Amino acid sequence: MAAAGIAQALVRSAAAHARRRGHPALRAEVEAGNRDALAAWQAMGFLPQARQRLGWPWSAPAHVLRLML
Repeated sequence: MAAAGIAQALVRSAAAHARRRGHPALRAEVEAGNRDALAAWQAMGFLPQARQRLGWPWSAPAHVLRLML
């Protein structure tokens, strides 16, 4: 299984787990300069949120993304 397939399987599993527990969404944070990772999360359906954050583990801004369940 390719890395993209593994990532998609992990997100599907996390989403199923979150749904069973009544969570409305999954959240991901991506360092702002990591365009490949941002594209990968978006390809899995995660949408950018209006805010960015600065914090652990990065010392630079990060994109906050959300996948509604």
